Amino acid sequence: LLLDVHRKHSCAKKETVGQHDENNDNAEKEEANEQEEVIDKKDDNEEVAQALYKLGHLYVTKSDYTTALTKLEQAMSLLGDDDVVSFLSQQRTCCTQSPSFLTTKNKLRIQLLKSASDYYLQLSDTKSSLSMKSNLLVLQKQLFGNHHVCVASTYRCMSAVHMMVKKYEKARYCREEEVKIWRFIVKELLLQKEQDTITTTTTTKEEEEEGGVEDKGFIIKHPKGMTNHLGIGNVADARKALSCVLHDLGSLFENSLYEYEKAVTCYEEALVVEVSMLEELEKKKTKQETNKDASSEEQEFKTLSMKMRETKRKIGGVHYKKGDFSMALMTSFHDSVGSSSSSQPKSVLK
Repeated sequence: LLLDVHRKHSCAKKETVGQHDENNDNAEKEEANEQEEVIDKKDDNEEVAQALYKLGHLYVTKSDYTTALTKLEQAMSLLGDDDVVSFLSQQRTCCTQSPSFLTTKNKLRIQLLKSASDYYLQLSDTKSSLSMKSNLLVLQKQLFGNHHVCVASTYRCMSAVHMMVKKYEKARYCREEEVKIWRFIVKELLLQKEQDTITTTTTTKEEEEEGGVEDKGFIIKHPKGMTNHLGIGNVADARKALSCVLHDLGSLFENSLYEYEKAVTCYEEALVVEVSMLEELEKKKTKQETNKDASSEEQEFKTLSMKMRETKRKIGGVHYKKGDFSMALMTSFHDSVGSSSSSQPKSVLK
């Protein structure tokens, strides 16, 4: 009886799965027909390019990356190079919270280049994939400037591809560019934070002199759009990203290029960043109002402390590889920030 029930259940399940697959196939065919109709009309280049992009994605679901790339190439040729307006140039005339400079056409350009790079990678064509990434990098720099999160992300992707094909020097260059961007972002955010504090204090004093401030929680903020060129507004998140990238670069120097001194410098800079994050957390802990907030901060404090111990062990590990055993012991277990304070990067210190 149990076997009979199991057989019936299995048959019903197979029928359901088969019906679901058939429904998916029909839906994909309908969508493909809709996109083909848009392409055949040829009314608007942007609409046709969008339809080609969607059609290419449908081919990817069938693992037909070659045809998908053909569709993407057709879409890119339709868009051309016009209407690429720099955010920085537009910011001079108008500060807006939403990136109005990022038109539908520019968004589509970015999507096409990202997708084309990924599809080439699926076909193991790393050269073409990197070519698409390079084009994407040029476009992003035109749109967002040189120090934006998305530019750092593209450098990171390019580095990963170079690592796949063991081109470590090129991977190094991309990682170093990524580090430069995150250093700049951290520095800018810290500067802005300082300016916000000064502005808030000054304004509060002026209003108190004029007759007091009704809203005790009043905070002065920068004009809208002032930080859009960075792509991030949180100092803690920027520091975490910088620490992560420095660890990656240090690992590249240590395990692939065997440049141990540079690996130590990267790990020590990461440790400086982590120490500054820990100091910021300690300040927050004294200002907690609820037990829930305190618990969350305590967990973050523990995680960061573990991260710092790991960084110290990495520094000690590199000294061990160099044969400097006393320095390896000292840096692995000592409470100081780093073994060579002269190499600490002043650009990330606060």
